[in-house]
This record gives sequence, structure tokens and C-alpha cells, in this order.
Amino acid sequence: LFGEATIGPELAGTLPDTAYIPGVVGHAQKYSLSCEARSAADWAAFWGANIDETEFLNGLPTSDNPDRGFVGDPSSIWGSIPPAGYGVHAKPVAALLRAYGLEAEAQKGLSWNDLRGEIADGRPVIVWIIGQMWIGNAIAYKDVDGGTTNVARFEHTMILIGYDETR
Repeated sequence: LFGEATIGPELAGTLPDTAYIPGVVGHAQKYSLSCEARSAADWAAFWGANIDETEFLNGLPTSDNPDRGFVGDPSSIWGSIPPAGYGVHAKPVAALLRAYGLEAEAQKGLSWNDLRGEIADGRPVIVWIIGQMWIGNAIAYKDVDGGTTNVARFEHTMILIGYDETR
């Protein structure tokens, strides 16, 4: 999640080999499935907005499809997939951040160079990952309305704030 445009892979040669954004402070999440709300609150704080994690979580729409809203109970066991407790994907999170007056945009399929470009330009990015950067597989999930989305067990978010030549 971020504001402004990303750079394309054609500019990869202009990116620095390392970049780090100081001043991003992360906090432990309050609920087993509130990583997205916690990441959003910490991301917002970097941009000068004070948002309470629980308030943000309660402001998200709910759905059985994480592309449309928060799935399940925030205190559910981590690692399930919808319709069990799961969490939420980027689009509803970005929409709520915009409601707080922040420039947030949900993106899918960004390249490593796109992400590096955001970090090099001083813009931290909330990323959706599996576990603590584990190898995993996404699976298709069909919601009650017939829509589909990709989900993964142990879906999690983190804020990307730096990179070097190997990671």
C-alpha cells in the first residue's frame, strides 16, 4: 500500500543497491488476526496520522471474501482460510486509510524492482505475505456470492522498509 506511482522494471539499473527508511515504528498486534490493522496503524503513524489498531479494525467492512472485507473474528486462530477467520486483503485496508485522509493505494503483482523503488523513494509498503516470509501456495477461494480470490494459510502483513543486495 502506498501513494504515488511506482517505478517500472526498466528503471531497475537506477535503483540503489541498498535502501532503508528510518522512523517506521512497528508494534505488536492486539489480536491473532489483526496484522493488517496493526500494519495500517503503524504505516499511518509514519505519515503523521494517529490511528488506533482496534478502531481501524472495527472500521473495516466484513465479508467472507478478504478482497471485500475482514473475514472472521479477529481473535480466531491464525492459519485458516475463508470462510473461517482469516483477515483482509489490501483493497479494503487502502480504502479505510483513504477515509482517514491518507494517500493509500492497493496494488497486486508488483515486481521486486517496483517495491525497491518505493523504498528507495522513502515510501514504506505494507506487504501481504505467508507466515514470516515462508514458502507457501495460494489457493482459489469462491465466496458465497460466487466471486473468487486467492487466499493462503497463514496470511500475514508486514511493512517493508528496507532492502540490500541479497534480501
